[in-house]
Amino acid sequence: MDMPTLHPGGTILLSAGPRAGKSALLGRWQQESTQPTLLLTLSVEDRVPEFLRHRLLLAWPEVREPYEALTRSGLSPSWGARLAIALAEATPTTCLLVDDLHLLEDSEALPELLALLRHFPRTGALAVASRHRLPSLQRPGCHSLEADAPHWHEAPHPDDLITLPDPLRAEALALTLTETAPPSPEGLELVRRNLAHLTPDDTVQLRRPWLSPAHVLIQQSQPDGLWPQVERRLSAHATRLLRTARKPSLADLLQRIPTAVRAAQPYLLQLEGDTHCATGQYLQALGCYRQALALREAAKGPTADLLIRLAKVATATEDLDALQVLLARLEALPALEPTQHAQTLHLKGLSHWFEGRQDQAEERWREILGVPAAGERAVYYEQFRALRNLQSLSVNQYRQADALRYADQMLRLATTHGFQVDLLRAHQAKFDALALDENAPPRFEQLVSLPLDAFIGLSTENFLCYLLGLSGNAYQHQDHALAARLCRYHLGHAQAHDNLEHMHAAYLGLMNALSRIGRFEEAAATRDELLRLQPVAKYAGSLARQWALALHRQGRDAEAVEHLQRHLNTPLSEHDTTFGRLVLLGIEAKAGDANAPAAIDALLATPHGQRLRKSESLVLEELGLAEPRPVLRIRGFGDLGAYRGAAQAARWPRKKALALLAHLVLHPEGCSSESLAEWLFNDPEALEPLHTTVYGMRQSLKAIGLGDILESTRGLYRLKQDQVAFCDLYAFEALYENARALEALGQKGMAVVFDELALQVGNAPLFDNLPDDFEAARERHQERLRVSRSAAQAHASFR
Repeated sequence: MDMPTLHPGGTILLSAGPRAGKSALLGRWQQESTQPTLLLTLSVEDRVPEFLRHRLLLAWPEVREPYEALTRSGLSPSWGARLAIALAEATPTTCLLVDDLHLLEDSEALPELLALLRHFPRTGALAVASRHRLPSLQRPGCHSLEADAPHWHEAPHPDDLITLPDPLRAEALALTLTETAPPSPEGLELVRRNLAHLTPDDTVQLRRPWLSPAHVLIQQSQPDGLWPQVERRLSAHATRLLRTARKPSLADLLQRIPTAVRAAQPYLLQLEGDTHCATGQYLQALGCYRQALALREAAKGPTADLLIRLAKVATATEDLDALQVLLARLEALPALEPTQHAQTLHLKGLSHWFEGRQDQAEERWREILGVPAAGERAVYYEQFRALRNLQSLSVNQYRQADALRYADQMLRLATTHGFQVDLLRAHQAKFDALALDENAPPRFEQLVSLPLDAFIGLSTENFLCYLLGLSGNAYQHQDHALAARLCRYHLGHAQAHDNLEHMHAAYLGLMNALSRIGRFEEAAATRDELLRLQPVAKYAGSLARQWALALHRQGRDAEAVEHLQRHLNTPLSEHDTTFGRLVLLGIEAKAGDANAPAAIDALLATPHGQRLRKSESLVLEELGLAEPRPVLRIRGFGDLGAYRGAAQAARWPRKKALALLAHLVLHPEGCSSESLAEWLFNDPEALEPLHTTVYGMRQSLKAIGLGDILESTRGLYRLKQDQVAFCDLYAFEALYENARALEALGQKGMAVVFDELALQVGNAPLFDNLPDDFEAARERHQERLRVSRSAAQAHASFR
C-alpha cells in the first residue's frame, strides 16, 4: 500500500512497533523535502532537557537570536514553546521529523518537546514517530498512521519483550497463553505501547506481530519471580474460564508451556492436575498435586488449594482413609478463603455420604449455600455443586418439591454466572424432578426445545445424562420401541467414553424396552452383556426387578418369583425392599394368590409405597396395581395410530376419521371447520359429513378412554395439547430444528447429535396408512430426513 506524502503545513503521527518502517519513511520524507528539514532521531541522552535544547539550537542556528529574545521577555516558561515561536518567526516553512519519541517517556524533556510540537509553525511540515501510541498534539489537519495500519511491517524480537518491566512482561506472556484478558493497568499499558489492542468485546489481546517473539520467550528461562506473576494472571483466567466453553481450554494453554517450566511452578502443576482430573486420569492428577504440594511446602507457601484437590481425588477414587487424613489437615489450617471453605464443606458432605450419613451430608451441603460469595465465581460454582448434590439427594429420596426448588436455583446460578458447561445439567435437573411423577412426565419436546446455549460446551457427563433423560422420557411415554433405539444410541456414546455407570444405565433401559416390546431373546442377550461389566451397586435393585418383569412378560412367573426372592434376601434399602416386594406380590396376585392383594394394599400405604405410586406408576400399571393414565400418545411414522398407555390402540373403522386425526396432528394450533371440510371432502361447505367424521373420531378415541381429547370452539377444532403426552412427529421436528439452529451457530458436533437423534425418532414414512392427500407433508418429511442424513454424514468428524 502506498505511503502518504508529507506536505507543507501537514502533520503526520506514526505509531507502530519495532522495525515497522517508520524510520525509513521519515528518511524518505527528508529526501523529498524542498524546505529546510531536521530529522531528529532521539536517544536516551535526550531525556535530559538541557541536552535536548542544546541539540535543537545547534540544529537551528537561525532561531537562536529570536529564542533568546523570547527567553529574556519571559513570554513563556516553556523553552519548547519559546523555540516553536522562534521557529515561526525565523523559518516558518521548516520541516521537522522526530523519530523514537517513546524514548523520552517519563522524562523531564518530554513535556518540553511536546510543547515544541504543539506550537510548531502551522505553515511548516511535522512528522512524529514512536513505537508507542502518541498523545494528541492538538494540531488541525493532523493525520495518524496507527500500528494496525496496513502500511507497517512490524518485526519485534524477543529482546524487545525482555526490556519490558517485569509486570508488563508477565502480562504479555500471560496474554500469549490465555489469548485475551479483561483490561488491567498492565494490559492497558501494553495497549498504549502497541503490544496489545482492545477487542470489540472490550478485552485485551496481544497483537499478532508480538505472538511469535512471546512464544519464543516462553520457551526460555525467566528471571526469578516472573513466573509467579504469570501464574497469578493464569489463576484469574482459570476462574474466568470456570465452567465455560471459552477457548483456549486449560489443557491447550498448558501445552504451550515447556514441561520443565511446568514442573517447577506449583500453580502450573495444579492446573495440569486439574486437566487430568477432568478426564478421569486420577493417578496422573495425584502425581501433579503431590509434586506441587512439595514445592509449596518447601517455599512455605499456601497449601489449602492442593490439599483440597488431593481430597477430591480421594473422593473420586473412594479412598476414604486418605480423605479423612486430608480433611484433618485442612481443619488444622488457619482461616480458609471463602472458596476453600465451601470446597471443604463439600468434601465433608461427601465423607458423610460415603459413611451412609445422608442427613449430615445434606446439612454440610446446605451450609455451602450460606458462604458469602462477594462476587467470586468460584464460590458461586461451589454453591451450584452443592445444589446439584442436594437436588440429586432429593430425587433419590423422591422429594419432588425439594428437587424442583433446587433445580430452579441451579438454573438461576448457571445462567447468572455463566456456567455454560452446566446449563444443560441444570435444565435436566428440573426434568429429572418432574420425571419423579410418571403420571405427569415432561413432554419430549420440552427436553429438546431448550435455549441453544445449553447445548454448547457440554461436559461428557452432562451430555450422557441428557441422552439418558431422552430415553427415559420415551419410556415414560410408553413408546418402548423408540426407548430401545435411544438406549442403543446412549449406550454407543457411553462405550465411546468408557463410562461404566452410563453403560449400566443404557443396558438396563435397553433390556427393559426390548422385553416390553416382546423381543425377549435380545433382552436376554442385553442382560448377559450387562452382567459382563464391572458391577455398579446402585443398579443392582433395578436389574433384579427389571429381569423379573421380563420373565413375567414371557409367562415365566415361577422363575420371576424365585429371582426376586433371592434378591430380597440380600441387604437392601427400604425403598428397594418395598419396590421388590410390590413387584413380587403383583406377579403373585396376577397368578391368583388370594393373599397378595391385602399385602399389596399395606405396602402401597407406606411412605415408600406412596412414592412408588407416582415414581413407578408404569410398573404398577403393568401389574394391575394402578390405572392407565388418561393421555394420548400419537404415532405418525409408519402407520398413523393413537394409543393410551403401551398397548391400548384406537381402532379406525372410517379412514376419514383417521385422516381427520392426521390433519389435527399437522396443525396443533387448530383447524377451522371450513378448512377441514375442504381437505377431507374437497368442499368447504361440507359441514354435515365433517360433523359425522368428528363423531367417528370421538368414538374411536372414546373406546380407549380419551373421548374428550378433541375440542371444538367457534368452528375451530384442535387436539387438547395438554393431553397429547407424546407425538413422534413433534419430537422429530424439535430435534431437527435444534440440529439446524446449532449448525447455523457453527456447533456442528451437537448438530450431528440432534440429526442422529432425529433419525432415531422419525426415520420412517409419515402416515403410511393414509392416501395421497398427505403427499405434501410426506415430501416435507422426506426432505428433512435427507437433510439430517446428509448433515450427520458430512459432519460426523465433528462429533
